[in-house]
Amino acid sequence: MAGASTRLAIIQHALDDAEARLAEVPTSAATRAIRVRLQGYRRALDRWQTTPPAETQREALLKAVLEMELEVMKLARAASG
Repeated sequence: MAGASTRLAIIQHALDDAEARLAEVPTSAATRAIRVRLQGYRRALDRWQTTPPAETQREALLKAVLEMELEVMKLARAASG
């Protein structure tokens, strides 16, 4: 179970990081779309507090969140420079 809780913590941290970075990027269609995805990912994570996910669900969400975080980093880099 420790591995599962570690992955959930990584997901939470990545969501928090992406949200903080998005706050620094000018609003656009791309940032709005990412915010919608971010909110959906948070809802999934919240549901898992009461109903633990299957390993495949955890892995899929981790992958999706990390990919989204990379998109946010690219947007932030483009906006700053």
